[in-house]
Amino acid sequence: MSLRLLSVNRAGASERPIDGRSVLTAIGKQPVEGPVAVGPMGLDGDEQADLSVHGGLSKAVYAYPSEHHPFWQTVRAQAQVAGWNEPLPPGLFGENLSLAGLLENQAWVGDVLRFADCELAISEPRFPCFKFNAAMGFDQAVKMMASSAWCGFYLSVRSPGTLRAGDAASGVQVLYLGAQEGARLKRQLEAAPAQGVLCITDGAGTLGAGSAISFVQVDNRIRFDVSVAHAERSGLKISARLLAVAHKIEGDRP
Repeated sequence: MSLRLLSVNRAGASERPIDGRSVLTAIGKQPVEGPVAVGPMGLDGDEQADLSVHGGLSKAVYAYPSEHHPFWQTVRAQAQVAGWNEPLPPGLFGENLSLAGLLENQAWVGDVLRFADCELAISEPRFPCFKFNAAMGFDQAVKMMASSAWCGFYLSVRSPGTLRAGDAASGVQVLYLGAQEGARLKRQLEAAPAQGVLCITDGAGTLGAGSAISFVQVDNRIRFDVSVAHAERSGLKISARLLAVAHKIEGDRP
């Protein structure tokens, strides 16, 4: 995974006329230069107007992929609310993080994005409300986001720190290798940890060859062995509780 942070955006909540009434909203995020502190509840200086649907520990930060911008440029032009080549400013979608390199169909709940000074975990997709129509300038925007599933994702803060535009993130990718891989198994195990890939296998003798977690059959029950060293090379921190139930452990416990 090669993920780049294009912009860090935030805004305070303010009243805005929507559908003929005044509505409190913080959807109009603005880009910030330099490092921005990130705590358990989100970005320093950022607000959410309705905490029943945004914000909190599990939805502290909202990220949106910039790869969807051409689609939204087209539909906004078709709706005659913007020019065909009019760029979309960072924060228009209400996102705190404008990203490049990670789409919704490549992300899983629980995936961890490791930045230089901060760790975030994907928690859930966004379900847009009526305020998104107002931000985009036409009434079908909410339906289009929901039907396309190009909704971005919320993140919780695993390790507070700072974020800034230009930061890159790394993540742990998981590769399952079965015993049927045969001769290819050894080559794949040797190459994967150096590429930040966590290997899980069910092949005998694979733990020392490069697998971080290997499933084994013991007394007609499925157990698992753990290589602490290979897990750490792949960027995975294994908890003491998980190690406590492992069948076999190679390497020093953290």
